[in-house]
Amino acid sequence: MCRVSKWFWGLLPVLLIAFFAINHKTKQIEADLSVRSAEILKTNGVIWANVAINGRDAIVRGTAPSEDARQKVMAIVDSVRGVRKVHSEAQILAVQSPYTLSIVKDETSATISGYAPNDAVKLAVVDAVKSGLPGINVLDKQALAGGAPVDSVWVLGTRFAAQQLAKLTTGTASFVNTKISIEGVAAQSAGVAAVLEATKTSLPQGISLDKLAIVPPTIKPYNFDAMLDEKGVTLSGFYPSEDVRVALLEKAKAISPNGMVIDQLQLGAGAPSQFLAMASVALEQLKGLTSGGFGLVDSKLSFTGLAKSGDVIAAIKTALSSFGVDVSGLKLLEAPKVEVAAPAVIAPALTPAKQKCQAHLNDLLAKNTIQFNTGSAVLRADSVPFVNQIAGVVAGCDLDMLTITGHTDNMGAPAMNLALSEARAMAVVHYLVSRGIEAKRLKAIGKGEEVPVATNFTVEGRQRNRRIEFTVK
Repeated sequence: MCRVSKWFWGLLPVLLIAFFAINHKTKQIEADLSVRSAEILKTNGVIWANVAINGRDAIVRGTAPSEDARQKVMAIVDSVRGVRKVHSEAQILAVQSPYTLSIVKDETSATISGYAPNDAVKLAVVDAVKSGLPGINVLDKQALAGGAPVDSVWVLGTRFAAQQLAKLTTGTASFVNTKISIEGVAAQSAGVAAVLEATKTSLPQGISLDKLAIVPPTIKPYNFDAMLDEKGVTLSGFYPSEDVRVALLEKAKAISPNGMVIDQLQLGAGAPSQFLAMASVALEQLKGLTSGGFGLVDSKLSFTGLAKSGDVIAAIKTALSSFGVDVSGLKLLEAPKVEVAAPAVIAPALTPAKQKCQAHLNDLLAKNTIQFNTGSAVLRADSVPFVNQIAGVVAGCDLDMLTITGHTDNMGAPAMNLALSEARAMAVVHYLVSRGIEAKRLKAIGKGEEVPVATNFTVEGRQRNRRIEFTVK
């Protein structure tokens, strides 16, 4: 008779060895299937799912952006050789409708709120905002939700939005599905037009514009200038709206002697309450001048120029007084009467050599300016090399006469400016003589503030008006 107790103890080691062998083999299989499942998901660009292996069964976990995405992942995992069955424990993202996203920017930071379909798009949106707003701290508050537009459209739309926000001091770009709205305050006057142009020409395919509300920057102080000369009327400074700009241009064209208007205006908020009325009345007065202009800074108006008659000066003062302008400070002079002169003797045309000399001098003066100490006729030390360069050109010119003409801005009394301009022209003559140029071939003339080439209401304009000119004869 067989005794079980004897053969059982002999069989037990065999059973234990078999158990451990099978368990070890199972762990190897599970590890292999886990690695290959992860690799195939990565190859297919799936980042939301992860796979757990139990024996030869695969369990898909994670949050799928849609049911289709969940089924697609299960099919991908099922294709892994060795997987017996695929189970799903994956959740489905709640569908968000409408699908929204917003970027709110201030001077130092930007906050992203709204939805993204998956972590990859979420990161791509953050990168797009950082790329469009370099140097700005970006805070991400996106949540995951289903129902998003095509991933590439969503990311490209976000990049476009960030690029437009870069032109604003503060602003918001928001999406409702594939429609974008942009609002805020432009950092510069040109920013309003730049964003408008971008929405017309550079919107990503699949994105459409819903609303655009960009406010120009607030200008302080608010300035508007008008200058009348033989070229027409030049307008510069700021205007508060397009309808005001059109009205100003029409008024300027009406009083321009030749109908020409040079528009150098920029859009800017912050105009005084009676801006258009004051500017229109001031423009109307320009028709009584032979040359001159005005500057409007907030509600303060300054006027300068040559009037056609004393009666015109009185009429201008009366018109401006109605707006509370202090007319005692207006720099208006009566233009000298033009007398009929004898027929002028036509000067002979310059020879080719003289024309070449004049052109050379003009080129030099277009690139540099002879500078003097403030309020004096003393050459500045940093201008001496430039005058030496001019002397070298003049020394090589075959000319009969070189007229040096001095000009000033309108700061100060006209008589003083006239004397200063002549003194500066004479200082240049003396220096050229010291460099070997014959005195008999040089002539100094002062024109004072009579012949401006730019407005005297801006620093830049006054700098251009303070100049020395050379005329070859």
